[in-house]
Amino acid sequence: MKTTITLQKSWLAGGEEWHIRFPYDSAIISQLRLIKGSRWSAAGRCWIVPGGKQYEEYLSAVLCGYTLNWHRTPDDSIHRKNAIKQHESALRFKTEEARDFHAWMLQRRYSLNTLKVYAQSVDYFLSSLKPKRCGEITPAIQNSFCGMK
Repeated sequence: MKTTITLQKSWLAGGEEWHIRFPYDSAIISQLRLIKGSRWSAAGRCWIVPGGKQYEEYLSAVLCGYTLNWHRTPDDSIHRKNAIKQHESALRFKTEEARDFHAWMLQRRYSLNTLKVYAQSVDYFLSSLKPKRCGEITPAIQNSFCGMK
């Protein structure tokens, strides 16, 4: 009996990706590890591989000995993609560090509310300390900003 592998397409602001789920199989894992950009998601309990036609063709070829169950149009991911597009169109960062932090959170699939609050807070904090660079901000400066002693 062939192992069934479920491949679910998902979209991030940066592009599409494949979420791959299957019963533990070291042969499948070793094949997925060869793909540049692939990673295990403990939260999603799946392997994540970059999207795109070339990856889809590669997965089809490499995993041809298994039963592949493709899901190409996840409604929830499309909703998230549209919500993030709308959110990003309203962004106006004052610091490059906050923009980088926002991109990092997007890549790790933080919720939309977390993206909004954290990135804006970091941007506000860093822009209010404008003459200082990130490496120069000490715990004492952080505490004084927060009103802590």
